[in-house]
Amino acid sequence: MRAHLFALIGLTCLTACSSLATAQAVTEEEMLVKASALTKVAAAAESAARYKDPSPDFSERDFLEFSTQHDPSLLEPFTGFTLRALWRDRRGVVLVCSADGTIRLLEDAGCTAELDKHHWREPESPCEFSIDVAGICP
Repeated sequence: MRAHLFALIGLTCLTACSSLATAQAVTEEEMLVKASALTKVAAAAESAARYKDPSPDFSERDFLEFSTQHDPSLLEPFTGFTLRALWRDRRGVVLVCSADGTIRLLEDAGCTAELDKHHWREPESPCEFSIDVAGICP
């Protein structure tokens, strides 16, 4: 019984540690700093989607640059990460993924005050959007 308990605890730690290590060995402090920075990029994306009429032909990168043209330094904290954007129905969502673009780490809809999803705390998930903007934005 005791051996099973230790094995279960060890497996839990191994799983948690391995998902964190694969996600670019991110630290909590680093992710909290990036979360704060992401709320600013997501707010800019929301504003651009809502008020600036972005081209439907924009790539995700084009949209991010269009959204932050007033302050391009907003994108600097995400150097070395994959930054994705989604805009539709005059709403914007931004997703931060690992450098290789395979694991999602943070996600935020610009219509909310706080960061919406700390994916880095969850088991590894593919770099795909998970926020339902219609359900989260008024």
